[in-house]
Amino acid sequence: MHDSEFEIKLAQIATFDEFKAFLNGTFLCHEAQVALVRRGNNNLLREYASRFVMCEEAQVALAEMRNKEILLLYVKKYKLCQKATETLIKIL
Repeated sequence: MHDSEFEIKLAQIATFDEFKAFLNGTFLCHEAQVALVRRGNNNLLREYASRFVMCEEAQVALAEMRNKEILLLYVKKYKLCQKATETLIKIL
């Protein structure tokens, strides 16, 4: 299994403690970030967003999910990319 495949599985099925332990050493690859957002687990998203900037694809997925709590947490710390901002505008 390649690292990105492992990270995608981790984002899809890890418990909070497993996920947090993994993040102590690194950030997720782009595909795993998108998988994490699509999983929709607010605890995991809060943890990730509090530590790392998300890739453009993950930010767009977050905008598409319309998860206000995580979006607000994210934009308080980082800027949304233009594509994610445009996605939000289209949705609203």
